[in-house]
Amino acid sequence: MVLVSIDSSAAAVSHSAVIWPGALMRNTWANTDRLDQLTAFNVRTVQEFNQRTWPGQLFKVSWTLTPRADTIWRSLDPKNAKSLRELALTANAGLDAFAEVMLAKRLRPGNVLLVDFHETSRVFAQALRANMI
Repeated sequence: MVLVSIDSSAAAVSHSAVIWPGALMRNTWANTDRLDQLTAFNVRTVQEFNQRTWPGQLFKVSWTLTPRADTIWRSLDPKNAKSLRELALTANAGLDAFAEVMLAKRLRPGNVLLVDFHETSRVFAQALRANMI
């Protein structure tokens, strides 16, 4: 089963230890602002997940691009992202291709899929597809 995580409210975060104890979920994070690195990182970690590396834990794929110091400098160029939303648009545009790779390799894409600005993505369609619904 794949869950979609979209709530970032303070109430949800303050109760996260009750809802999701730390040992229950294996969190992954690419820590990059580049789509090619995000994709490669998540393909690698999903392959590890499918080898049952973390039995008894939920596995979270964070499909998010993260601004870094050089992201700010590159944002001075008009063709580069200038906001978290623009980074999310780039990441979300690559989600379908990532899902195709997972299907082609017959890999389960984890249990929890996290995206930024979910309304700009096809995250729900991909979760349904991963769950074969």
